[in-house]
Amino acid sequence: GKGFRQKQSLITHERIHTGEKPYRCGDCGKSFSQRPNLITHRRVHTGERPFPCTQCGKSFSQKANLLAHQRIHAASDKALAGGEQGDGTPGKAKLRSQPRGYPEDTPFVCPECGKSFRQKPNLITHRRIHTGERPFTCFLCGRSFNQKTNLVTHYRVHTGERPFACAQCGKRFTQKTNLVTHQSTHTDLRPYPCPQCQKCFKDKVSLKAHQKTH
Repeated sequence: GKGFRQKQSLITHERIHTGEKPYRCGDCGKSFSQRPNLITHRRVHTGERPFPCTQCGKSFSQKANLLAHQRIHAASDKALAGGEQGDGTPGKAKLRSQPRGYPEDTPFVCPECGKSFRQKPNLITHRRIHTGERPFTCFLCGRSFNQKTNLVTHYRVHTGERPFACAQCGKRFTQKTNLVTHQSTHTDLRPYPCPQCQKCFKDKVSLKAHQKTH
């Protein structure tokens, strides 16, 4: 009973009920009910990313992903500004300067555990371990993080961005650590030895699974 102004809109709508998908991808055979959806899909095969971010230059295959990415810039900047006071310190706690006996190259000392840092921002980030502060919040799902870098990595779950590509097979990953783990599958390198039997493994997950057998 839904009404349409144009006949083509009605034809497209009717495919919801009929299941008709007349637009077929010549590369993988996947079919779509609308031509624009096929055009967007084919970018998976061509690698085309026609929507660039004017702030950082990253490009995306879909406009929706670009818009989500641009909101990341705005949300991250807002979180960064709100997570610290005007003098750069979190909350009301004061950060101690270097007490006697500490090396001169690590002048910023944590008042909770005594760990020292070369730069004040590193101390600010570290203190969130003790305070539980998570000032960087994902505006899409509400999850919070204690470091901006972790928030940026998390946003890739929503945008689908995978910036780390394997040079050997082309598989892409959201985090560099996952790429490094994957790359070991192309070699015989086994950098994780078991301290009990010296058997070596390609990644930490395999090592931990093995250690449970002892």
